[in-house]
Amino acid sequence: MKVLHLLDEPYDSGLTASALKLVELLGQNKIQCAVACREGSFAWKSAQAMGVPALGFWGPKFLWWLKLRRWAKQGHWDIFHAHTGSMQTLAWLVKKTVPRTALVRTRADARPAKRMIFQDQILKDTGFIIFPTKTTREQFLVSRNYPISQAQVIYPAIEDAGCSMLDTQEKKDSSLPVSSIQHRASSRVVMVGRLDPVKGHADFLRAVDLVARRFPDVQFEIVGAQKNVKERDLIALARRLGIERRVRMAGYLSPEKLRETMSQAVFGVIASRGSEAVSRVCLEWMSLGKPVVATKVGMIPELVQDGQTGYLVAPGSFEEMGYRFRRLLENPDLAVKMGNRAREVFDLSFNPSVCLEKHLSVYQSAIKMAVSPPRGQTLRQR
Repeated sequence: MKVLHLLDEPYDSGLTASALKLVELLGQNKIQCAVACREGSFAWKSAQAMGVPALGFWGPKFLWWLKLRRWAKQGHWDIFHAHTGSMQTLAWLVKKTVPRTALVRTRADARPAKRMIFQDQILKDTGFIIFPTKTTREQFLVSRNYPISQAQVIYPAIEDAGCSMLDTQEKKDSSLPVSSIQHRASSRVVMVGRLDPVKGHADFLRAVDLVARRFPDVQFEIVGAQKNVKERDLIALARRLGIERRVRMAGYLSPEKLRETMSQAVFGVIASRGSEAVSRVCLEWMSLGKPVVATKVGMIPELVQDGQTGYLVAPGSFEEMGYRFRRLLENPDLAVKMGNRAREVFDLSFNPSVCLEKHLSVYQSAIKMAVSPPRGQTLRQR
């Protein structure tokens, strides 16, 4: 089986990370993959680092079609797997010249689907659409005429940070039993996310203000690169609230350092006011066996079992967030219990092997559909 992944996302996002992780999993199972993406993008650089062929787009998008058509004819691909809407349209256009290649789309966008020219035909020729959550699937099916059986929910794959961290810690201190390595944590509360208004850093700081004086030994940390919010603005807010000395701005961290920081937290925080259609950080907290205090946005309500693996709060409700902080900080045994349960849920439903198995099933069904069109249709009519 040969799969060409089409991804025009320019930066490191949850969508990009899950797509690249899928490519890695497929490669480990002898599935030949390549990534067609913007030349110089995060996906392009990552694919090259993984040893996966990266087919780089550049220039106006009408030139992309010419390039993809050439790659399609040369590669003899079984599957075009589009990870964005624009790539689905591009793959559909090229599919006209290679009708036996199946088209699969991952739709991770939480925004309502837009009406586009040729949309009905594009959907008709798309063998399967994969959704990262049940909610996004239901929203799409309500607004579009698409077969329910071909709309599949597959939770995204991420690196199993828990196993990676355990391996690292074992090398550093092989004298510690496994349970000690997994549950060792300092008094730190960590929020991970790019500095952007949608991520709710101001709400996090206001929640910290409600509990910081009660817990003088706890360090609160914000990890993330500057995007549309400046670090100095968050420091200024912390100063106005009187908690500047209690909050550490860690900035961007390497993957290894990030896992280490997260593993040392009592619990994680996701304060987003929107987004989180693919909440990579929530899955990472779960894989590390850490509970989260998280807002009810995007896919998070499907990941977090309220009161079991963490707490769900309303977006923007820093009072409720602060109350949940206090609950976990006053009850460290409860935090450990919730974290253990989060890891169990991750292993059962969100482990990369589950994602791989479901994708392979979709691919096999899509290929059968592409080479055997419904009775009364020819390949050219599909």
